[in-house]
Amino acid sequence: MQKLSVGLAAATLAIGVAAADAQETVKLGMINEYSGQFADTGNQIDHGVTLYVKQHGDTIAGRKLEILRKDTGGIAPDVAKRLAQELVVRDNADVFGGFSLTPNALAAADVSAQAKKFMVVMNAATAIITTKSPTSPARRQRRRS
Repeated sequence: MQKLSVGLAAATLAIGVAAADAQETVKLGMINEYSGQFADTGNQIDHGVTLYVKQHGDTIAGRKLEILRKDTGGIAPDVAKRLAQELVVRDNADVFGGFSLTPNALAAADVSAQAKKFMVVMNAATAIITTKSPTSPARRQRRRS
């Protein structure tokens, strides 16, 4: 499953390069649980991304990849949302990744949609997550109703 998540992250990064217009780097903002009771999962996701970069290099479409790691410390949707906002405003991240826990993914999804940043949810699995995407079929269906 982690191999699939890393592959999805890589594919999304490749697509997200267009959002990096004049930047020399592509910034991947990883929002994970690097401390606390869920740190094992967050660190495993991070190790998967690190391994992918080690095997495939840190250059995407001629641009250097920079990984920005942010720690939620556990189930903390308010922290995840704040970190996503910081990634957009302060760090100029191009893509979001990580998200072991559903509440954190849902909180960051609104920021992702407003900022028009790709977001790869690598572990959280509640079905409602996919409906938060502005391009999800379920969300388009609700708008028509």
